[in-house]
Amino acid sequence: MSRRRLVEAWSAFWFRPEARTNLAIARVVIAATALWIVLSRYDLPSALLFPREIWDSVVPERKMRFFLFFSVAAERILWMALHVTLTACIAGIATRWAAIVSGLLLYHFSAFETLLWTGNPYLRGFTIPVLGLLIIGASASGGDFAKRADADRASGENRWPLALIQVLFVQVYFFAAWAKLYTSGLEWMHPENIRRYIIAIDQWTGAFPSPVNRFIIETPALAAAIAVGGVVFEASFPLVLISRRARMILLPAAVFFHIANGIVFHIWFQNAWILLIFVDWHGLMQRRRIAACRKSSISYAT
Repeated sequence: MSRRRLVEAWSAFWFRPEARTNLAIARVVIAATALWIVLSRYDLPSALLFPREIWDSVVPERKMRFFLFFSVAAERILWMALHVTLTACIAGIATRWAAIVSGLLLYHFSAFETLLWTGNPYLRGFTIPVLGLLIIGASASGGDFAKRADADRASGENRWPLALIQVLFVQVYFFAAWAKLYTSGLEWMHPENIRRYIIAIDQWTGAFPSPVNRFIIETPALAAAIAVGGVVFEASFPLVLISRRARMILLPAAVFFHIANGIVFHIWFQNAWILLIFVDWHGLMQRRRIAACRKSSISYAT
């Protein structure tokens, strides 16, 4: 490919005309996913009531980075405000401001979960919603539309926010494969590694080994197929950004992947709903309207 065609393809990816419908649905999906995660965390600000010794280990830089300066009462007010702004973002009320405030509040509260689960705030489900909502808030429309004409009008202003969120989201998959191969190399795909992994997670979660897990443990070829298939799927997922055919294959595969991951490894990906942002909702609606018009025309003619 020549340099000129490469530049044109790059520009088309980021700024080709995009219907506002797709950006609006992305706003709803991301805000709804964030609200679903937030609702599953009852009274997260109560982490401030943990013994002082726990908070003393938090370095000042981290406190400044995540704005950890408020009292429990103030944090609970902010926590309720987060529920309100996410609901407003879903409902299409002041979408730009609702998205920006929601993103900032989610960023702030992501640090609280590091005291409950892991020291890494990027592993608890808030990362993509934080980035997605801030990007939507920075867009020209905020993913909002009041009339069908606005929904149907295609513009590059609707494309770059959606494309950027998609690029960030596919990295969740790609770097999962990268991390496996970087830390373990090809040994990751060895059947014994998968067998031990399943046994360790079952013991860690206290789950009784299911018939499916026992069958995988006892079948080395299946364990190897799961390992190889998982890495290949994760590494190839970025193809959904540039290929419609890849979307038709990899998006359903992603749904199966997450369900299987939950059943076998007890890992439920909380952001799986965000896969819906890769669907061309505007195109589907257009085809449905055309089909309805044709049907009505045929009925009128007969």
